[in-house]
Amino acid sequence: MASRARLRSRSDYEYAILWENVRAQYFTNVGDQQRADQCKKYLQELEWRLAMLPSTDELEQSSSDPLADTGWIPSEEIHQFH
Repeated sequence: MASRARLRSRSDYEYAILWENVRAQYFTNVGDQQRADQCKKYLQELEWRLAMLPSTDELEQSSSDPLADTGWIPSEEIHQFH
């Protein structure tokens, strides 16, 4: 079973999109339409995920704490907000 690599940056997504385009074209050329369609499906998902990535301006405003950036609040601090 193949596993998907974790894509973290905008350039990771751009390379993955290029790769899926190459794969879709290859499978179309060799007549494997089922695999070409699967590549196109992955391609659409990658393009959507790339569009959902935060802009460069938003990334610069993030803190150095990834938990704070995701909005996670420790359970001992929850009572402060009620």
